[in-house]
Amino acid sequence: MGRDLKQALSHVLWIGGATDSGKTTATERIAERYGCQLYHYDRHDPRQMERLAETEPRYRAFLNASMDERWVYPEPEELLRRAWQSFQDRFPLVVEDLLGLPQAPMIVAEGFGLLPGLLVPVLASKRQAIWLVPTEAFKWASMERRNKPSFREEVSDPERARMNLFRRDMLLAERVREQVEAYGLTMVEVDGSRAAGEMVTLIEQHFAPFLLNRPRLRFVEKGLRPGEDVYSASGSTYAGRYLIVFFILKPGNRALVISARDMDRKERKRHGRK
Repeated sequence: MGRDLKQALSHVLWIGGATDSGKTTATERIAERYGCQLYHYDRHDPRQMERLAETEPRYRAFLNASMDERWVYPEPEELLRRAWQSFQDRFPLVVEDLLGLPQAPMIVAEGFGLLPGLLVPVLASKRQAIWLVPTEAFKWASMERRNKPSFREEVSDPERARMNLFRRDMLLAERVREQVEAYGLTMVEVDGSRAAGEMVTLIEQHFAPFLLNRPRLRFVEKGLRPGEDVYSASGSTYAGRYLIVFFILKPGNRALVISARDMDRKERKRHGRK
């Protein structure tokens, strides 16, 4: 993965880390505030696993396995090994998905399979990515509060399945921490001392070069030609004028302006929530 892919994914911001660390909440708040597209890694699990199973027998065996075979019988170390391998095998499919989305507005991708070692070759800037890692106490409290795992009614030994999942995720958290340090990337330890809003602000500050002083882009409608859709860009001038511009996004990431006008009161209020 070379410079071309770094450029092609330069509009993607990444939030990785172990489960139960607040990734999804932070991602959704940032996407809403800045008008970004969302990519939730875990929502693509079934489709991507099925694609891998078409050519890899081990994934077909996993999909055919009982929940006990998946979560009760293996040791946590084996669960981590299996997950780690799947993250590596799935990453090209993640990249494929992201390249298939519109280049504007920006994309915020989140998921526990977005490992530092996988992202380093596709990052144009280290400020594009951040990892959240929970402490053991925070992770356990989150699992209790959310009654995890969701499959507890589908296994013969729910407590062993829960402990296996917990121990696997803490092993994953440690591996993520090691890679973040090795590559000189940014990680936030989540221990519950920060409110959700504070965590979002911390992530916003990390992403500031990509989020601040940028027009807010929104998809408006499908264009008359395939691949040439209509978008709006709203922002303020240095003189304090609030404008909204409508344009067609042409091939090569070129914009053909259709019209421009001052924002109305409702649009200005929405823009002020950036």
